[in-house]
Amino acid sequence: MIEPLVLAWAHPGTVSGRFMDSVMRLVLASQAAVAQGVRQDYVIAGYNYVEGGPRIASARNRLVRDFLGAERHKGVEWLLMLDADMVFDESLLPALFETVRDEHGTLVNPIVGGLCIGGGHASAFPTMYRIVDPATNGGEPVRVITDFTLGDVVPVDATGAACLLVHRSVYEAMAGAFPEPVPWFAESVYLGREFGEDWTFCLRAGRLGFPIVVNTKAQVGHMKSMMMTVDTWRAGGATAPPVTPVKTALAPVIPINRQQRRHPEMTRR
Repeated sequence: MIEPLVLAWAHPGTVSGRFMDSVMRLVLASQAAVAQGVRQDYVIAGYNYVEGGPRIASARNRLVRDFLGAERHKGVEWLLMLDADMVFDESLLPALFETVRDEHGTLVNPIVGGLCIGGGHASAFPTMYRIVDPATNGGEPVRVITDFTLGDVVPVDATGAACLLVHRSVYEAMAGAFPEPVPWFAESVYLGREFGEDWTFCLRAGRLGFPIVVNTKAQVGHMKSMMMTVDTWRAGGATAPPVTPVKTALAPVIPINRQQRRHPEMTRR
């Protein structure tokens, strides 16, 4: 089964050469496979981008709205949302698509994230989260999933939207369940904590019964003033979550607000 997808990204006015090199790797690899008659599970059916500025939630909603409504995207099943400070190679799409359907072709994972690393110089952690009882987690309602074997497909309660593959049916269901102008992405508050637009998306999707997984084979670099990869996290930082030998281990989420997320030098040490 061939899965058509649209590549989409928001940007602050410009994008880096490394990001565009990554996008071109996906496009050229797909074109080469078609030219050589190599079977692939997906086809890149188009792309879209918007200038987001500081209002990332608005930019993401515009990308989804265009994906659902534009005639040129009619019949395209998947939207792959990428952030313009991410770096990846041509292995990304095969990894993301390898577990979306079962052996019968039934859609089983309509939301698949890549393995992205968040934080900054003072911290580095996988953007894979689980909602927990704050009483068991130092007052924090969220834990970071910190231990897994690379290549695992990890069920999560939430992940970031920096590399997020979502089936059309998810966006359509959310459009019917949550009101405009922000049926998909919006900043929100949960158990007294502020959360970004990607968290709200995941919580809403989960409320509607859609599973969310991260395929850790789909590794994505995150450009700050340094490249943040899985190796950055594994090497550890001043406040990096510890790695333990238990595959289900969780670590408390590092408490940073949205301003600190945009300016990692402000992160508490």
